[in-house]
Amino acid sequence: MSKKINIYSSHNTPLAPFSCLFADLSQHDYSFEYFTNGQNKLYDFFGEQNWHRRITTFGPSLKKKSDWWKFIFTWKFLMLRQFWHWWLGKQDRPKTIICLGLNEKLFVTPIAKLFKIKKLWIELPGIWESIFSEGTLLSFQKE
Repeated sequence: MSKKINIYSSHNTPLAPFSCLFADLSQHDYSFEYFTNGQNKLYDFFGEQNWHRRITTFGPSLKKKSDWWKFIFTWKFLMLRQFWHWWLGKQDRPKTIICLGLNEKLFVTPIAKLFKIKKLWIELPGIWESIFSEGTLLSFQKE
């Protein structure tokens, strides 16, 4: 029986670090499903390998203060959607999830914990710098 891994990415994911990893794991009885909010290189790679891939929504980008309010409002609906997806598809539930972006970490992780699914968070370079540089989360000033 194949061990299923779901990958969630709400931003443009670089192909290089992941293509070799997923190709090697697929030879060791792992299967993958990739969820993204738009077509990117990793999405195309999954298509070339004939692996499952889906374009979905992860809510608004969290780069502006106004987007945080939109995300807080939509967060409950995103979690409910994920809950029903795993609740109704018991045999299709993954053994592990990999979250690459902040949005999916916020709404997929609590549901995965509820279903006792293993979680792996991968931080990609530049994500936090773009959030902090725009003063979205915190604003630091030297005195």
